[in-house]
Amino acid sequence: MLENSIKAQNKFQLEINQSFSPPKNSRNKSYQIDTFIFLPKTLNINETTYSSCDFYKEVKNYIRLKSPITLIDHPQKHKAYIEKIKFNLTQLQMETNALTIEHFEHSLYLFCCSFEKLLASNIRKLIKQDKIEESVLPLLEQLQEILKDFRELQKEMTQEESKSRFSFVDEYTCFLTRRQLLKLLSRAKNKINTTLEEPILAFLEKEQIYCQEKKYLQPSHTKEINEEYIYRNKIILKKNIWSIFYLTLNTRLKNPWLAHFLFSMAAGISMVFATVIAFHFQSTYGNYSLPFFMALVIGYMGKDRIKEILKAIFINKITNLTADRKTQIRSRDGKVIGEVKERFLYINEKELPSNIRKTRYLQSGEEFRNIRPKENIINYKKKVELKGKRFWHIYDQSLTNGIKDILRLDISHFITKMDAPHIDELILENRILIPTRIERFYHMNIVVRHTVANQSNYQKFRVVFNRKGIRKLQKITS
Repeated sequence: MLENSIKAQNKFQLEINQSFSPPKNSRNKSYQIDTFIFLPKTLNINETTYSSCDFYKEVKNYIRLKSPITLIDHPQKHKAYIEKIKFNLTQLQMETNALTIEHFEHSLYLFCCSFEKLLASNIRKLIKQDKIEESVLPLLEQLQEILKDFRELQKEMTQEESKSRFSFVDEYTCFLTRRQLLKLLSRAKNKINTTLEEPILAFLEKEQIYCQEKKYLQPSHTKEINEEYIYRNKIILKKNIWSIFYLTLNTRLKNPWLAHFLFSMAAGISMVFATVIAFHFQSTYGNYSLPFFMALVIGYMGKDRIKEILKAIFINKITNLTADRKTQIRSRDGKVIGEVKERFLYINEKELPSNIRKTRYLQSGEEFRNIRPKENIINYKKKVELKGKRFWHIYDQSLTNGIKDILRLDISHFITKMDAPHIDELILENRILIPTRIERFYHMNIVVRHTVANQSNYQKFRVVFNRKGIRKLQKITS
């Protein structure tokens, strides 16, 4: 039900993904992710230098629908997408309104997203294969068939509403095709001989001629055109097309009313203390006596300190018992289909659950048998609850089979106190001193606990990084 992975998005960003499919017959279903980040104390990341506000500034959360099954596993599946586009096109041409336009646009975007997954998964597999001779030509034939069936839809379009939206998607498919095939030529050039290279280049040339006929933007030797080309395809086209899968997130901070109530309780308790002292000395020494005057001053001093102490205690209790922020998950039409609760806190090693501690020191080596590294530990908790019945009432399984929860953490703040990224050393070889430069690295260990239906599993990752960014990401197993 819950799948997870972690990768380096770039040199300074980690991306943690969870995929979750709520049961159809369940009213509410939840999962919880506990992420424990172990940082060397020398990086100076602690409560005073890196607060929860700093953490949430560095974090980006995305929740989207899981994209459809790729066409690679269903060679004729693209026919169903084409038929869906044809049906919505017919409805649009019979009656043009906001609803028919939306349905037509949605079917185009769905086809394009599936096409992108087809290309990406095929090219990825080809690059990893040792022998690709038998796979390249079938892939090109499949791509040609899909693009031919899709582009023939233009002949049936008579309205500007349909033509403009089709052109929008068609241009992006050209961008994807060119980009992925060039990636194959670049990454697998040692496996591609002249016999294989020729049909790929011919396919690309044919696509280039088609794009020129359609007056789609193409890369060139001009910097300004290339920048516009990337901006248009990666920012405008891609973001709009994939927007059909992204859910709306409305985030709010922790409930202020509970804090106001507890603070008023603190003020009330401190006032009781001051009032009791004042009444006692008034009844004993009278209104205009020195002891009564001293009692009022001491009572006020005590009241002020008691109120502040109680406020600090209540703030600590609120932090430990309530979420830092809550986020509503909404569908595109505004219906609430779930909620996310998040908490950020520092803990010490004594507070670590035994399973987390055990996972942390997997494959740590003999050096940790007697000495443990000095670390600051961040605990980031996230609980996601989905309304299962409402989710499946809104979304059909042909569109999705669950959600994908994406978290991106920027680690730029973690490197600010690092030493220089290299150390100059001397090597003695044949009685000759040879100067050499050795890179200095730090290790950030991450333990992730995933909990669904009271069943937990644990994973450990090690991030090797320095001032230049992330150098290596390892998954540690027993």
